[in-house]
Amino acid sequence: MKFTDEELNPPKFRQAINNMCRECIVDDVVVGNGTWLMQIENCTSYRCSLYCVRPLTTNSRTLRAEARREILGKKLPKGAIKQQNKS
Repeated sequence: MKFTDEELNPPKFRQAINNMCRECIVDDVVVGNGTWLMQIENCTSYRCSLYCVRPLTTNSRTLRAEARREILGKKLPKGAIKQQNKS
């Protein structure tokens, strides 16, 4: 029995989420929709189980962390906002 490369080397968790969001919403055909990350960030599928973990731009992650800080009333620990690889 032969296995494909994908079966032998499954994607990492973050990569799998990113790939699923790209398959679902990204439209590379229409010019002017923005980058794949911007398109995913503008997703309005609130009932999607991946909505809260969808990839976001650095600016959005920063704004989200600031909002959490205000709600919690304290500073988030260092490293709470991870930098993502842009691809």
